[in-house]
Amino acid sequence: MFLACMRLSRFVQITLVLPFVKGDLAYRFLLFHFYIKTYSAMTKKKDTTIDEKLNDLDEQIKAFLDDIEDWKTNSDTTACEETGISGLDDNFGYVRESRYVDKGVTYFIPVNPKPEGEYKLEELVVFANEEDTYHERRKNKLYFKSDTKKVLRITMWIRKVTGNDPSNGVLFSLYREGCRVPVFKRLEQIDPDGFEYSFTYEDTGKLLPGRYFLLIGNMENDLEAKSPLEIMGTQLCYRFRILTEGTYLPKPKVRRVSVSRPDVQETVCGTSGKLDIKVALKGYIEDTYDFCAYCYNTDHQLIGKVETDAKLISKGSNTWLKFSLESAYIWVAGDYSLVFVYNEEPAYVFSFHLSSQAFVQCEVRELQPDSFHYLMVKYCEKKVVWQGRICKLPGMRNIRERFVSLIEETVFDELCRRKGVEITKRNKHFVMIGAESSIQPKVATCLSSMFSLGNIQMDEVDATSLITSKNSLNPYEEVNTLMSNRLDSTIFLKQFSALLSPNGLPVLRKITNALNDQEHSWSLVLCGTESEVEQLFEAVPEWRAYFPEEYWLEFGNYSFSDVLYRLIYQLEKRKYKLSPDAELRLYHATKQSWDNGKLMHWGEKEIIDFVESTLLPVVRKRMMKRVLKSASQDIQALQTLYADDLELSFDGSRMNSFEENMKPLLAMVGLKEVKERLTEHFNLSCLQKMRQQVGLPVGDIGPYHMIFTGNPGTGKTTVAKLIGKIYHSLGILSKGDVVVTDRSHIVGQYLGDTEKNMLDILEKSRGNVLFIDEAYTLYCRKDDRSDYGLRAIEVLLPVLAQKNPDMLVIMAGYEKEMELMMSGNQGLAGRFPHKLHFSDYTVDELFQIGQNLLDKGEYWLPEATEDIFRRLIAEAVANKNALFSNARWVEQVITTGILPAMAKRLMRNCDTLSKEMLRTIEPSDVEEGMFRFINVLADKPQRNPIGFRA
Repeated sequence: MFLACMRLSRFVQITLVLPFVKGDLAYRFLLFHFYIKTYSAMTKKKDTTIDEKLNDLDEQIKAFLDDIEDWKTNSDTTACEETGISGLDDNFGYVRESRYVDKGVTYFIPVNPKPEGEYKLEELVVFANEEDTYHERRKNKLYFKSDTKKVLRITMWIRKVTGNDPSNGVLFSLYREGCRVPVFKRLEQIDPDGFEYSFTYEDTGKLLPGRYFLLIGNMENDLEAKSPLEIMGTQLCYRFRILTEGTYLPKPKVRRVSVSRPDVQETVCGTSGKLDIKVALKGYIEDTYDFCAYCYNTDHQLIGKVETDAKLISKGSNTWLKFSLESAYIWVAGDYSLVFVYNEEPAYVFSFHLSSQAFVQCEVRELQPDSFHYLMVKYCEKKVVWQGRICKLPGMRNIRERFVSLIEETVFDELCRRKGVEITKRNKHFVMIGAESSIQPKVATCLSSMFSLGNIQMDEVDATSLITSKNSLNPYEEVNTLMSNRLDSTIFLKQFSALLSPNGLPVLRKITNALNDQEHSWSLVLCGTESEVEQLFEAVPEWRAYFPEEYWLEFGNYSFSDVLYRLIYQLEKRKYKLSPDAELRLYHATKQSWDNGKLMHWGEKEIIDFVESTLLPVVRKRMMKRVLKSASQDIQALQTLYADDLELSFDGSRMNSFEENMKPLLAMVGLKEVKERLTEHFNLSCLQKMRQQVGLPVGDIGPYHMIFTGNPGTGKTTVAKLIGKIYHSLGILSKGDVVVTDRSHIVGQYLGDTEKNMLDILEKSRGNVLFIDEAYTLYCRKDDRSDYGLRAIEVLLPVLAQKNPDMLVIMAGYEKEMELMMSGNQGLAGRFPHKLHFSDYTVDELFQIGQNLLDKGEYWLPEATEDIFRRLIAEAVANKNALFSNARWVEQVITTGILPAMAKRLMRNCDTLSKEMLRTIEPSDVEEGMFRFINVLADKPQRNPIGFRA
């Protein structure tokens, strides 16, 4: 009732006064028509407050009076035929009151003195609130609090294109849609040499919620094709909306939600494309509400985002909101979270499940300000590094969860800083857990901007370089320089376990002193395994206080979605696009291999290897045949992959399943005890991995380091290579190759060389098997500190002490010497729980090894030849000495004895040789070829003693 009285009072007052402003009867008729139209619109308009209604009415009246005044006085108006705009020039070079019709409304706008303009606009940014530290370039939605003054900041990147002097300046005119006169006009004189220019407009009453456009005069558009600018007459036009922040609006009530995939017939999952969402909101929803939605998978990876600008449809007691979310990612089977946002305020999360054939709708849950999805959308999505890296990198589920949990503290600090409240200054140091990869440095670069650390640079440092001095006069020059330059920077430190070596302790103390210094801002990021970190903190307990557990970032293995999306990413990097049928085929093949356990421990290296060595060669051949046969040979045909172009056999990849990697080991000749022991250990490791995958508790069965004893040629190195592949398939090793070394590669001639060599070898061995042959030569029974071999063991011990170092160390040598070495160093012996003895091969086993080698080369042994070959092997075994090298001896006998003797015989009659003759080995070939190999001395030469010095 009160509102109706106010409307009537204002309307009567205007009716009584305004008809006498002009005496012309035509004016009176126009005014009467305006009153009726305005009153009708105001009674229907659903604005928020009475003040806003009256202010809006005042604006319309002002515009109308200005229109009447111009119509009356400007009878000599001239027309501008090119633009459809009419008006008069003023003293500033702009047409004073020109008309332009836009969306059925006639606006009074200025006109440039010259249509081409003096300046070119290369970029324009309009954003709200001077205190706002974040904005998207070319953003067209500005949010204000309902009880604060409205502040617009307008920033341009421009360049002058004419030589006119003095300049006519740039005229800015801000209009609210439907209101024909501008909210403000502002003529800005631009520095001709300037590139960036900005100014601020403040107003408390006129900038009401609604749609606006900004006109920029004397300016040409030099932006890209996706420019948000339009042309209105001779002005550049930038449209945007002013809305009230969602915190200050009533939260709309969601009644129900439905999700579907349009144009999908056979299967819901397996292709990219649209997801249709329908949301039923309770009651009438005003058009001042703006809605958007973010869709995440179970890894919290952003699958798609949609900003709805469609009209709300009122139907009965509900208002329906319909929108489509277009995703470039393939929709995989699993759970999804759709975060529903109004006016930048996360309100609800819609959970739904995609299966192969249908949608299973889950709950609609209201978000609280401290909930995970609220914090992620409200704050993290506003960070550029989150959008560009954190939300796209694979294996990041745990990292995303940790970042969201830490963002509250950062938001609070930023609020205090804006309000002038002093905050407690503290350095933030992080730990990154997981096998080293290229992802971790990328994440480290994001820490400063994510958590407002104020660090402007990142230095990636290998700790081994800090303890290998290049300056004998100043051996700690590098670490001193690093600590001096640490201010306002982030130091990413890898291989930090090297600091626990004797040469690393002084470096460790210098870094500790820097950590104790709280006066300067910097961040230290430790990158390693969990056991490496724990070992470091045990050695330096005071470090633990600087690295609280909430700042530990743990990297996980790739999920199925990560593997699938990274495969597509590698193809897109090479300019290939997948058709819908190719997407479906890739999805099903990858899913089947994942379910069979073949891709469970894949990483970036395996994905790149598969794409380059297996997928692309076949793709190129099949595309070549298809394109050359077809009539169309445009660029799209050369870049689009179809289902028939793909050969998706993951079995041929580097990382096979556990069972497939076990086959070569079980197929080896002999080694019965070794195979039994290893099979038991591998089965236990496999069981623990399977329990871990289903969430069951897992006991610690590490470390996995081993001692191999036995004579030369008994298969120790071969078994080590197979162990690397098996552990890789189990996810224990990230790479699975073998690095073979011995004393000659480890021990150096000068002080410090041995440590450097050992650290370099350890670096190469990350993710692999480190096989140290004749390891007993590194140990001196007299504890001679001058023997540099002991330095190598000291550097190796910290790695052996780690629970899961992503490295398997195997020490090999003669049984007696290895036992003597371990008995003299109990600390070293305790690090090798698995001891395997490789017995010499028997006569039958050596014969089988030789037979396998000949069969592989397609040679044939007649029965008589087999008998003499076996007899001569038995004679060699009976007379063997310490130089007898078992399987290696058999290989040498064949390649340097029997086959040369066969060649000598055949070359005498080379003109009459048949295929059968070329593959048959005669008894004389064996007798002649083995003669010098079986005449070995029984006396055993002296072995290299323990403590041998290089």
